[in-house]
Amino acid sequence: MNPLHSLIHFRRFAVLGLSIVFLCLMTSVPAQDRTESGYTLNWTGELRVEPGTISNGKWSLAGHSIPVYEADGKDALDLWKKEYKPYGADFSGSKPTKALHVLVPALSSAPILVLAHATDGAKRGPARLTLAFCANDSTPLETTGDVEKVMHELAVRLNRAVIQPQVDEQQKVVDRYADKLAGAQKDQAQAERKAANANDDLEDAKRDKSKVGDKQAEQQQEVVKLQKRYNKSGDADDLLRLTKAQAELADLQERMSRELKDEQRAQKDANKRQDDVPDAEKDQIEYQKAKEKAISELEALKRKLEAVR
Repeated sequence: MNPLHSLIHFRRFAVLGLSIVFLCLMTSVPAQDRTESGYTLNWTGELRVEPGTISNGKWSLAGHSIPVYEADGKDALDLWKKEYKPYGADFSGSKPTKALHVLVPALSSAPILVLAHATDGAKRGPARLTLAFCANDSTPLETTGDVEKVMHELAVRLNRAVIQPQVDEQQKVVDRYADKLAGAQKDQAQAERKAANANDDLEDAKRDKSKVGDKQAEQQQEVVKLQKRYNKSGDADDLLRLTKAQAELADLQERMSRELKDEQRAQKDANKRQDDVPDAEKDQIEYQKAKEKAISELEALKRKLEAVR
């Protein structure tokens, strides 16, 4: 094998090697796990109820703690207030927040006091909401109810309350792309219609030019014939007929000039309208892909919502 062939084989293997490396890098990229808005697509949380304590002035009361994912302490506390408002709660204070006159049928037939405290999660972990069910400021509630079950059900509702707005927001994204896609489809239909009309105008311009061209050619022959006759006869009537034919030829030449300009304009417009069609198709394809991606993310968020148990 001569040196040139060796160099060619080396370059082929080098390109092949780089292609394999690039393919490996591409396949090693992890699948998308977040929406375009930054929300996680999968539920990986664990709603474990853990023991906790709440300091209420000089008293320390035993309570229970639950995680609230994709939320900070303030979010968790606001969600809890919204959850407990229908139970007749009157809120006051902070650190801890007190919910007065709360009816929790699973724990007590009479209104109770609930103390609440929430903290941010460490390293982007879930916020933690701690509740203490009390008879008064210093005494825990004596109940035969299943407090852990009540807390777990609360954790489910609060975490779903975090995800539901994500689903709602993503639905708006889907609707927005659906509107853009419909607009792009309308634009494409309009672009195709305008392109067809421009092509029809171009064909009309070509036909008009051809008709004038035929008349011009006939008139040119007539002028040549009359010129020969006049050259032979020198007659005044022949000169008059020649002059008239020459004037008609000049008119046709002017018409031909206009027809050529009309054809050029029609050709330019047809080219422009034809160029608009691929642009409209491109927009439609892009919006279709974006809509499909948004729908995929919406369905993932719905599954994520249902996975919170």
